Amino acid sequence: MKTYSLVLKFDRFDLLKSDKQTIINLIEKKPFIIDYFGDQLDSIADYFGDEMQTEFDKSTYINLSLHPIYEHLDLYCPDIKNTIDVVTAFVDNSESLEVSKDGKDIVVYCG
Repeated sequence: MKTYSLVLKFDRFDLLKSDKQTIINLIEKKPFIIDYFGDQLDSIADYFGDEMQTEFDKSTYINLSLHPIYEHLDLYCPDIKNTIDVVTAFVDNSESLEVSKDGKDIVVYCG
């Protein structure tokens, strides 16, 4: 089964919790842009340079690794409202949810 990455970019904020409901609330209530949606990302070292560090430091990212979600989202022209609905339902209904955070960013593995 192919895995896709969906990276949501928010203005920087500090994360206090990273449970399922907090992630859903962030996606539903905080403005974001879709920074990336497509095949699983390669190692960040492959594309991350010094010029990206400033932008990275002033943003908070939620990186979702998703398995069967691609059929519900348009890879080429994603609609924010549809993205919010599909992703929050997917996170909420995920039986296997692994979350890691570093105080600024969240990585979520949904299965």
